[in-house]
Amino acid sequence: MRKMHGLVATLLGLSLACGLYGCGGGSSEPATSPDTEAPVEEVAEEEEATGEAANTGIGDFAEMKLPSSAYHYELNEVSSFAAERGFLQIQRNAPISFDSNDNALLLGLDGKPLLDGQAIRGIEYFANGVYTYAADVEDVNNCGLVSLTDGMLLGPEAAKVAYKTEDPADARFLEVIYATEETDNKDECFIFATDAFFALSPDEDDVMYKGYAKVFDLKNKRFVEGVQIDNASLHALHDLGDAFVVEGTDEVYTMYDENGKELWSSDYYPSFSTSTLMFTGSGKSMIVDSTGKTTFEYDGYLSALSNSDDLYTYTEDEKEYAIDSKGNLVLKDGYEDVYACYHGMFVVTDDGVTKIVDSNGNVLADDLQEFTPQETLPGVITYKNTNDKYALCFSDGRVVEATDSSSSSLAFEDEDGNCLVLADGTFSLKVDYSDALDKGLISGRGDDNMSTYGLYDLFTGKELLDSSYTAIEDAGGYIFARKDGVCTVYEAKLVQD
Repeated sequence: MRKMHGLVATLLGLSLACGLYGCGGGSSEPATSPDTEAPVEEVAEEEEATGEAANTGIGDFAEMKLPSSAYHYELNEVSSFAAERGFLQIQRNAPISFDSNDNALLLGLDGKPLLDGQAIRGIEYFANGVYTYAADVEDVNNCGLVSLTDGMLLGPEAAKVAYKTEDPADARFLEVIYATEETDNKDECFIFATDAFFALSPDEDDVMYKGYAKVFDLKNKRFVEGVQIDNASLHALHDLGDAFVVEGTDEVYTMYDENGKELWSSDYYPSFSTSTLMFTGSGKSMIVDSTGKTTFEYDGYLSALSNSDDLYTYTEDEKEYAIDSKGNLVLKDGYEDVYACYHGMFVVTDDGVTKIVDSNGNVLADDLQEFTPQETLPGVITYKNTNDKYALCFSDGRVVEATDSSSSSLAFEDEDGNCLVLADGTFSLKVDYSDALDKGLISGRGDDNMSTYGLYDLFTGKELLDSSYTAIEDAGGYIFARKDGVCTVYEAKLVQD
């Protein structure tokens, strides 16, 4: 049996040998220690070089503009091609076909095989129409990158491709890992092959490899020159938008720009947000942006606020407050705990009650169970309330409760199966057997015909494609709609009103 690298994923009965967590993916970050000493001298030198001192005190309240929860989809036809029965299958969010030898092939938006018709062993969707894939070869270095629109970005030359951001759609810089030779030393093992379904570290019988990694820039579709990762860490790279940070072999963290220019470095562990990082040492916290500039210093401890763009929390008089990366208050009041921020709405605990509030402290919902909700829709927080039912809290203050506690958070339905139209909060969209494709986008049987489907926009309740299609599926951010032996491909663009 051929050993697979880390978590084994399957595609159409085939195996995916693409490293720990499949072809891509993140992992939990090490815990930040508030006792880690920060190299104050390096930070001071950096500030002198920038010619602008960092803010050193909490700024005035800067009210966050609450984004609208009003969206709609625009459907644009991209291509169409003949797709006889059995020719096209959507597997692992990818359009797949088979050659005469039953080898799996990845198809482009025109229905033609990508990768020069090369058979694939497995594939994993990344984001923005980009996939990591494994070629059907014996070499441990068999993974690459491919785009539905731009074709092959990276040939099957690596053992794994990894990223380190909360949302893959935000990732720009990827860690491309290469295996060089086998080793028996776990300390120098960069990647390993295992028969286990899931493994975070090599077992006794696993094959371990030495290796190194390079940094691939998705935006410029090239490697960043002069940067190589040699510290035997699968997740040594952290994406900061237009910059990235690499943990070196000597546990020094260094920030680089897209051209490989060093912007900043130090020997502490930072916590990362979208385009800033924060470290704490000697009782002082500092926030650094993606240019290497220190934007805020605080004589206390800060924590990055989850599900937010560069927001942080601090504690004063047993109350927790939220600030931006320059130290301005973005949440007017203090609370027992500030858990997360979604679209300008904060999840907080006040007097033992978990609530959703806006930046001014206005309560939008106060019946949350004691858990942090998951984001599923733009401008909306989905959560389970104290009645043990799912509910939607809109950024405009509306709250809508599902009639069935088992309802999907993307396609709320009433007792008659009518779907919730988000614009007016009514269960007025009559669609049978709905299937969620994307945020607020569903397919379903709209005319009681058990064999055909339509496409619907839950934000507006509008029918985007009539219910005459034998199949409507999504893959790589595109809609594949089939009828009469033809597959039409659409780009479904979500637009904020």
